[in-house]
Amino acid sequence: MKIERIWAMPNKNTFIVKPIKELLLEEVNKGIWIDPFANKK
Repeated sequence: MKIERIWAMPNKNTFIVKPIKELLLEEVNKGIWIDPFANKK
């Protein structure tokens, strides 16, 4: 397991933040992801 600390500009649309988007694309590869607090995504 590799743990990194990456800074990115905060955004109210959480899944648009580049490091978060990349993490989700890497880790969530099938199924449905539901987050009621994700705003537009």
